[in-house]
Amino acid sequence: MTDKDKLTAARLRIVASNGKTVTKPPEHRTLRRRQHRKIKDAWFSPIPLWWLNDARFHKLYPARARVHTRLWFETHGGTESVAVTNELAAQLGLPKQGKMRELRWLEREGFLTVEAIGNRTPIIRLLPLSHQPE
Repeated sequence: MTDKDKLTAARLRIVASNGKTVTKPPEHRTLRRRQHRKIKDAWFSPIPLWWLNDARFHKLYPARARVHTRLWFETHGGTESVAVTNELAAQLGLPKQGKMRELRWLEREGFLTVEAIGNRTPIIRLLPLSHQPE
């Protein structure tokens, strides 16, 4: 192998898709840190949904917080009504009696409305938060 056959930086050239030779190497992109999302003047922090279902996180997120967060997801940010089944409550680590207790508390505090007729599955609708902490 002669010096002429060796691959060197001087002999290397990059051809773009349009057929032109690239003379300047591409700039390295720095990784951006994940930015917090701001929606309608409110800051949000993402929580993986599996945290709400995992028993290890039940002490970190109380039942009311787990229920409200999951309902926020299920109702697409409060735009739809949703039926809260016993299966959904079981995924969050709640018995069916606990489901109604937490839903009634959230209703009393003004987070949602509950439409429960007899022993049927309750239908809920999230209410918009009237204020945000400063």
